[in-house]
Amino acid sequence: MIRKRTNDRSANRPQQSSLWQNCTNLRALKLVHASMLVKGFNSNHSALRELIFATAISVSGAIHYAHQVFVHITEPDTFMWNTMIRGSAQSSNPLNAILLYTQMENRYAKPDNFTFPFVLKACTKLSWVKMGFGIHGKVSTF
Repeated sequence: MIRKRTNDRSANRPQQSSLWQNCTNLRALKLVHASMLVKGFNSNHSALRELIFATAISVSGAIHYAHQVFVHITEPDTFMWNTMIRGSAQSSNPLNAILLYTQMENRYAKPDNFTFPFVLKACTKLSWVKMGFGIHGKVSTF
């Protein structure tokens, strides 16, 4: 689980639990995910957030698996959307970040102040200037 530090100025930043810190490769992630399914944590939003974060951000090369997991989440929250958009924007295929943002809009999920920088990063990597201006316009009205 994500825990908050209480002993320093970074108290507002989440810290991953030791379970997720031990997931250093895709195989380990899949084992934890299988355990989550068996134990019934597949509907626990907190556990799903951590799984999405681990697959999309923490473990290199696991973004494809993150997409496979994400499509099965019926009601992803803004953190999950942002994590997937961020991971996709940082990947070798940033187009997926734009597609996720479009899906987010189509499902009436509310973006927040973290959403737009990740989408703009994907626009930059794709050299999509017009799309970037369009996203910037949405930021201005946000």
